[in-house]
Amino acid sequence: MLRRIALPLAFLLITPFMAQGQSIIHIVDKAADYSQTDVGTTSFNSDIGYSFIAEVIETSGSTLNSGNPATAPSFNNGSSTSLAWNTSRNEWYFESSGHASQGALDSAYANGSYTFNFDGDSAAVSLSGDLYPSVASATMSAGSWSGGEFNVNASEAFSITTSTWTTNYINGQSRIQISVSGNSFNEQTDNNNSGSSHSMNLDSYDLTSGQSYEVTLIFDRFVSTADLGSTGSDNTYASYSSITTFTLNAVPEPSTWAALAGLTVLGFAICRRRLTAS
Repeated sequence: MLRRIALPLAFLLITPFMAQGQSIIHIVDKAADYSQTDVGTTSFNSDIGYSFIAEVIETSGSTLNSGNPATAPSFNNGSSTSLAWNTSRNEWYFESSGHASQGALDSAYANGSYTFNFDGDSAAVSLSGDLYPSVASATMSAGSWSGGEFNVNASEAFSITTSTWTTNYINGQSRIQISVSGNSFNEQTDNNNSGSSHSMNLDSYDLTSGQSYEVTLIFDRFVSTADLGSTGSDNTYASYSSITTFTLNAVPEPSTWAALAGLTVLGFAICRRRLTAS
């Protein structure tokens, strides 16, 4: 099962470089996934488990991956592995998820140096330290938990705020993301290293009544970054991540429920009249 992120990590990282001509970003990340089911209640998500992710993204001006090479990029940490083009993410992408423990992930993808080969060039990024962040959880300013999912009035403005990042947080090397994605809504916000917790504000009717959404909280701890080109054309990032997801249901406002209940009662009464008349 793929790690669920509304927007690729690379998209957030390359934004400062998108107006500076061609740039290539190389990323390796180890992540642990969790699910939230109540206030302060999280559990390890064994469906996704621990994951290893490699990403390569190329920009040309403000266009992503405009110069896709015929040959896919690869990375090597003892053996060569190719990345595949991911249309929905608009990048070259590799993921190995479902590892039951950190030890199992490390056995498959050891810490150390990862060398990317891309379009006739190479770049190395170092992943070390096991600096996994603390598990993220969310509190909301309105709504309530029920049956492991969060319900909020679709017509009510509210905020989503992460827990405080307490483990392996360091200003300038840490990033907090919150995303809400669903059939009719997709929004993501990022704190850009401005504090150890973060909030997203949603206006009334941002969500569609009756729709369910997936909320994703991500704590990213960068352990290695490098500018490999004299003009900032090649960049590498290595990170450890903690990812928490939960389901958010946008429920109709009380007056809507009352109207629906009234229609149900009216329909029942009409049926009784028809049965009595026959």
